[in-house]
Amino acid sequence: MRILDPNVDRNGSKDGSARRIMPMDVFESDGTVRLSFDLPGVDPDHVDVKIEGQVLTISAERASENTDDARWLWRERPSGTHFRHVRLADRLDTEHIDCEFARGVLEISIPVREEAKPRKIAISAGDHQQLEAAVAS
Repeated sequence: MRILDPNVDRNGSKDGSARRIMPMDVFESDGTVRLSFDLPGVDPDHVDVKIEGQVLTISAERASENTDDARWLWRERPSGTHFRHVRLADRLDTEHIDCEFARGVLEISIPVREEAKPRKIAISAGDHQQLEAAVAS
């Protein structure tokens, strides 16, 4: 039972660093799929979450430091606009997505559609008693 489609993710950014700036964890619990994205140093006002069909798009802009008068010695922290696309499985209810951003982590919760949740199917006894009576005769 898949939560995400096989082609889970397409990354993108101006400098190819989206995977470094936006690592993702995904798990399912209590009928809800939860996605967590690390966005260190990103202002919550510069985070955008969109859904189009079954594709969830997260974009985040991390401003670069004003260092016009500095000579860089080392630079690993990416800046600019970064985005991540996640193709969601059809079994998720994309009409009821909740998002929360706290301490540099974007948490997205998506419920599983009721009709897609596992359910127990009753088994009727059928004609078992009639067969026993016929065998006994």
